[in-house]
Amino acid sequence: FSAEGGSVDISSEVDVSGGYAEICIKDEGKGATAEQLEHILEPFFVMGSRHHEEGFGLSLAMARVMIEQVDGQLWAQSPGPGQGFTLHIRLPLSDMQAPRA
Repeated sequence: FSAEGGSVDISSEVDVSGGYAEICIKDEGKGATAEQLEHILEPFFVMGSRHHEEGFGLSLAMARVMIEQVDGQLWAQSPGPGQGFTLHIRLPLSDMQAPRA
């Protein structure tokens, strides 16, 4: 997930009645094929040639595990190669009510 010098747009939405908050991070980077999107959140998956990529392919996999531990969701979308990514993070809102003074 990299903007490669392009812009990155970050948006958020809170749906109180739906019980969630969502953050969307969109870039203008490499994008992905449908097959790559199926594997992008798996441990050790690195897109492209390993000769040009850095890291071990664990960042999104670890983020997904942490988000799912709080009953959230993480997923990526891309219209195709060269058309960027959108990463979605959806977290549940707390059921706790503020204490009364």
